[in-house]
This record gives sequence, structure tokens and C-alpha cells, in this order.
Amino acid sequence: MTPVEYVFTVDSLRPATASMQRVAEYFLELSKLLGQPEQVHFHKVTEGSLKCHALADFDATPKIDERIKQIALPDSDIARVYDRINQMLAKDNAVGRLDRIGIDGKTAKIYSFPGRELPRVSTYKIRQQGSLDGVVVSIGGRDNSSHLHLDAGDGRYWKCVTSRELAVSLAHHLYGSSIRVFGSGTWLRDSDRKWSLDGYFSVEHFEVLTEETLDTALSRIRECGTRWDKQSISEAWKELREGDS
Repeated sequence: MTPVEYVFTVDSLRPATASMQRVAEYFLELSKLLGQPEQVHFHKVTEGSLKCHALADFDATPKIDERIKQIALPDSDIARVYDRINQMLAKDNAVGRLDRIGIDGKTAKIYSFPGRELPRVSTYKIRQQGSLDGVVVSIGGRDNSSHLHLDAGDGRYWKCVTSRELAVSLAHHLYGSSIRVFGSGTWLRDSDRKWSLDGYFSVEHFEVLTEETLDTALSRIRECGTRWDKQSISEAWKELREGDS
């Protein structure tokens, strides 16, 4: 069967002026967008706006069409590809579109990419008091302050700074129990509404976190003299977590 042609257009770029690297980056994301890597092939680049052409084996088109529909699913792999393409387009002050040219030669628009027309989300920077949890994995420093890194356990590492005196105490917990440090830091929110620590978190004091089960924690609460029994405590805990049903 005749292969089906897909065309991705970037309105602000031209093949004669766009860098080879940028064109290759768009083709890479187009490949991820269409999926089916063994059945989708590079075809050509054409003039007008930058037009990236790909050919898909005819029996791959139903899978491609189904994949494109998943762009609307926020946690899907293709939705992340869609977001990356829009970020690239916005950086190039462009909008994009994906078309399909059928075996009858007719062109049908498959999807639009708003790019530069997406509302821009402002970035924010704030400095505030707070706390961070993690395991101390390094401590060092040559001046009057000491630097340390906390492993948050989820792939993130917190960079911290503190006094030499407090660093000596923290050194006893190197690669040990999880700790909670208290202090202040500057936080950035990017255009994707994600927060990140800007620079170092200034540690003023810390505490060692204890690891205990819920039953152990409830037992400690009862030992404080509360009149709640185990069942009522559990019910109150559930209500706090889930709210009134």
C-alpha cells in the first residue's frame, strides 16, 4: 500500500535560514509524536514555512491516529511531547500544525500547536522560612560556613549552608537517619508552575526524624491521656485526610 505522508509546519522558520540542528530537533520530536519508529521514515523538507515531511507505512496510520488522540491525556507520554514541541515553537516565536496527506492527495489538518499563542505564565521568586527533609550525604567547606547536601530520596538533592558548629552536629548523621532542617531559602516557580530551590537553603537548626508505624504513633497519643480509643482516633485521622463524605 502507498505510504501516508505527515507534514509538520513551523510558520516562523524557513529551511534556508533555520539551523540544521533546529530542523533536526523538530524532526526528532515529530518522530516521538507519531511513534511507530520502525514504520515512520524521513521524507523531505520543503519551502514556504519550514515543513518537515515524514512517510508512514500505511498499516501504521491507525496506530498513529490513536496515539495523536492521547495528547488530551495530561499524564500521557505523547502529551509531554506535545508540551515540548509547544515550548520549542514559543522559543522560535512560531505556531505549528500537523497535517496528513492521504493517498488521494488531499490534505487534512490533524492537530494544531499554539506555541507563541499560549498564555505566558509569570515566574516567581520568593524567600521564606521553611524546612527540608533528607539524609545528609556530604558536608564540607573552607570558610566560616559549611555546605551540605541532603538526599530527599526522590531523585532530588537539597543544597544547604550552615555554621561550622551546626555542621559538626550534622556530621554525626552522615548517611544515617533522615533529618529535618529548618531555616530559609529562595524558591523559584518556572513557567511550568514547578518550584525549585534557587541556590542554598540556610540551615538554622535541625531535628532527627523518627521512623514509626501509624499504630505506634496512635499509641503514643493515647499515652498522653486522651480519651479517644483506637477506633475513634483512626476515624478522626481518616476524616482529616479525606474530609466529610
